[in-house]
Amino acid sequence: MIDEFSLIDFLKEEFNGGEKIIGDDCAVFNNFLISLDQMVEDVHFKFSKIPPIFLGKRVVNSTLSDIAAMGGDPVLFFLGLVLRESLPFSWLEEFFRGVKEVLKKYNVILAGGDLSNGEKISISATVIGKVTGKNVLMRKGAKLGDLVLCTLGDGCAKIGMEKVYKNGISEKILSDADVMKFLAPEPLIDIGKFLVNIGVVNCCIDISDGILRDLKNLCRESNLSASLFLDEIEKISDYKEITRDDFLKSGEEYELLFSIGEKDLPFFLERFREKFPHRKVAVIGKFVKKKENFLYFLNKNGKYIEVSDDGYDHFGGTK
Repeated sequence: MIDEFSLIDFLKEEFNGGEKIIGDDCAVFNNFLISLDQMVEDVHFKFSKIPPIFLGKRVVNSTLSDIAAMGGDPVLFFLGLVLRESLPFSWLEEFFRGVKEVLKKYNVILAGGDLSNGEKISISATVIGKVTGKNVLMRKGAKLGDLVLCTLGDGCAKIGMEKVYKNGISEKILSDADVMKFLAPEPLIDIGKFLVNIGVVNCCIDISDGILRDLKNLCRESNLSASLFLDEIEKISDYKEITRDDFLKSGEEYELLFSIGEKDLPFFLERFREKFPHRKVAVIGKFVKKKENFLYFLNKNGKYIEVSDDGYDHFGGTK
């Protein structure tokens, strides 16, 4: 069985060469950031459940989030579409209305793409961004003892998806924070630029496959393990009125997961609150020396508990 990590390791070995481009949220080439995302019908979305305007928004937002994770500014957007011939033109008009709204919001230009037909809708989106600081945020770079932080948005995408698929779309449901987190997640472009320019953030990734899965990516790249503060996570779960599993495994959140040194925490929190007074950030763990596994819970008694299920794998593997 194919598993995502093994496939990525294989591709790095075969194609990275001296450039070391593959393996991050974006490829970094000169001063440009380049990323590609895909959405496939019945894998990433159900055609009958999501209005086309929101599908258009999700496609753009999720792709721009990769730029946010590297601390960049999105500039150009390319869209490849595989469409059924029977699809009404009105569906496409609504889809592109959603695309246009997000691109306009972030001052990004639709610069081209490709069209084809097929039995199921498949969407391929490529974004090109600019580096905004002296460096970029990468998955590699966590240091032993670094704290693990994440931004906290309103709602939970996993719960929002369940509500939409169960109840459909109505005016009432569109005021639900969980539903909007699923339908129209916000790429944290400004926060990403803040993180790269404040100078104390060592690594970063956007939460697209769930905190556990994406934290495991950070651990792998830095050859460290991470212990999650169980008590703090329980408090966050209570505050957000979701289960611990939903908080740790909900994908397509597009919040940012990153690390800073413990001594830099007071400075970082002060600056973050000044810049983003209406946003929340939480300290949820710490990078520790590489152990047998990548992820552990740390309880109030100081005991490490192995995390055995780390969430979503694009190919269903468990490695």
